[in-house]
Amino acid sequence: MAVSEVNGRRRAYDNAGRIEQAAANRRRVLAAAHRVLVERGYAATTINAIAAEARVSREMIYKAFGNKLALVKRLYDIQLIGDDEERPLGDRPEWAAMMAEPTAGGVLLRYATIVRELYERLGALLGVLLLAARSGEPDLASFGAETDRQRL
Repeated sequence: MAVSEVNGRRRAYDNAGRIEQAAANRRRVLAAAHRVLVERGYAATTINAIAAEARVSREMIYKAFGNKLALVKRLYDIQLIGDDEERPLGDRPEWAAMMAEPTAGGVLLRYATIVRELYERLGALLGVLLLAARSGEPDLASFGAETDRQRL
């Protein structure tokens, strides 16, 4: 909470509403980006199309996410992990449970469950990105290298 001065009097300013509205806008943009990417493919997806679908300005998208590739990377990360927390898979309870398994079979079963859930969430988005990468989309060359680095 910030403090402002109005007519010589100090007043507390609560910006929680603005913070929540900004978060809601980011979620709308991510959902719109997913819809547009799956419907049109990577090359045909533009920031303008995403902005129109999300009912926000393109400037808001650039300010919140950066360029198209950065937006797609953020969307990929959220789809991969299942939420927008800045916490890697290795720091999550499901990973800790897998690592605590006393048997190899238990480890493999938990690992298989984690991987299945990851790919269920990624689904169509991963297909779009793989097709674009295969077609030589220059943006996705570095994207693939970065996701491989993170995976390993």
